[in-house]
Amino acid sequence: MRKLSQYCVGIWFFWGLPGLLLADDIQQRLEQFLHEVAAFEAQFTQNVVNDDNEVLQVAHGQVKVQRPGRFRWDYHTPYRQLILSDGEHLWTYDADLAQATVQPMEQLWDSAPILLLSESRPIERDFYVQPFGEHEGLSWIELSPRSQDSDFSRVLIGMDERYVRAMVLFDHFEQQTRIRFDQFVANPDFAHDAFHFNAPATTDIIGHSR
Repeated sequence: MRKLSQYCVGIWFFWGLPGLLLADDIQQRLEQFLHEVAAFEAQFTQNVVNDDNEVLQVAHGQVKVQRPGRFRWDYHTPYRQLILSDGEHLWTYDADLAQATVQPMEQLWDSAPILLLSESRPIERDFYVQPFGEHEGLSWIELSPRSQDSDFSRVLIGMDERYVRAMVLFDHFEQQTRIRFDQFVANPDFAHDAFHFNAPATTDIIGHSR
C-alpha cells in the first residue's frame, strides 16, 4: 500500500473479552479527557494489519491536535505525507507527488475517525459506547458508529488514568489501523500557523478550499 488513507488515524494490539471495568468509568474518563485536554501533541507509530494479523505497513510521525476541529498528522516514514485540518477543510499533501487534495470538513464526520480526538461533540451522538476491558496497563472503550454510511465498523480507544494512549480502527473488512501515542504533551502552546496549510507553488491541488 503506497499511500496512507486520510482516514487512517488511530495500536498495539489485543483482543479479549470485555473485562469488569464499568462502562461509566471509562466513558467518564474519555469525556474528561476531551473536556480538559483542549490540545495535545505526540509522536505516533501506526501499523496497518489485515484480518490474518499480517502487518501491511508501519509508519511513524508526529501528531498535533487542537479542538475544535484542528489537527495535523505529519508522517515522516516510510515517506512524507501531511494530513491537516484547519477547522474548515481537510488537506492531504503528498510531497513526493507534489499533490494536495482538499475537502470540506462538514462532509467528513461520519466517515472519518480521525476526527474523534479533535471534536468536542458528545460521543454518544455519533457512537454506541461500551467498555472493552483492560490490556497492557490501558483501559479500553469500544465505539460503534450509529451511521450506516461510515467507512469503519468500530474504534477502540485505550487510555491510562488521564490520557488517550492508543487507538485501533477496524474497517468493514476487519483490516485494522493501530496507533500508539508516545511522548504525549497535553495543552501545549502551538504556533499561530500550526494548522494552516501553505502549498508550495508547484503543488497540484485537487478540490476547492473556498
